[in-house]
Amino acid sequence: MDQINAQVNKRAKKLNELSKEIPQPVLLGPEQAEVTLVSWGSTVNVLQELLVQVENSVNVIHLPCVWPFPKEKFTQLASKAQKLVMVEGNHTGQAEQLMRQETGIEFADRLRRFDGRPFYWEEILDWLAGLN
Repeated sequence: MDQINAQVNKRAKKLNELSKEIPQPVLLGPEQAEVTLVSWGSTVNVLQELLVQVENSVNVIHLPCVWPFPKEKFTQLASKAQKLVMVEGNHTGQAEQLMRQETGIEFADRLRRFDGRPFYWEEILDWLAGLN
C-alpha cells in the first residue's frame, strides 16, 4: 500500500509542477467588450480574424492548453466579461463543462459546431448579430 501511495503522490507532484509551466490563457482584443468569446485550440485563428472585423465590441479568451486547467488565470480573465460565450467545435460542450467544473463559471451562451467543418468568422459575426 505504501508503494501505491508513493506513486500517486509522485504523479500528483508532477501534475502540480506541470501546471506552473503550461501556457496560460490570454485575452485577445480590447480589455472591455460587450461579448467575450472563449476558445481553445485552432478556433483561435478564426476568432483572431473576427476581431479584425469588429470594433471593440468583442474580445476573446484563448486557452492554449486546457489540462491541467489554468483556473487562476482563466477565472481572472472571465470575471471581467460582461457576457461570456463559449465557441467550441464539439456537440456536447466538453471544454465548457471542464471550465464550469474547474471554476464554477457559467457561460451566458454558446456556439457549437459539430459537423466536421471549421468555424468561419462571417458565420460567427452573423451569430453575434442575432444575440442583440
